[in-house]
Amino acid sequence: MRFVPIKNIEQQAVLSLHRVRLGFVKARTAQANQIRGLLGEYGLIVPQGIAYLAQRVPPLIEDACNELPGLFDRFPIVSSRGLK
Repeated sequence: MRFVPIKNIEQQAVLSLHRVRLGFVKARTAQANQIRGLLGEYGLIVPQGIAYLAQRVPPLIEDACNELPGLFDRFPIVSSRGLK
């Protein structure tokens, strides 16, 4: 049997911080993939990566030539602020 030393309060706090951050990163990635998938249904392809979404999605939504429904611009996640 292998014994593990007991962590002190500071170590536990750092590990908790890392777990919370990992949860935020997973949620952001899931939202980015969802946005890319929804745009893909309308024929608008955006490369993978948060930076590409932040750069390319707001102009796509403001473009009047695409066939996106009018409600699409009301989603706060689609704005570049929602993905940072």
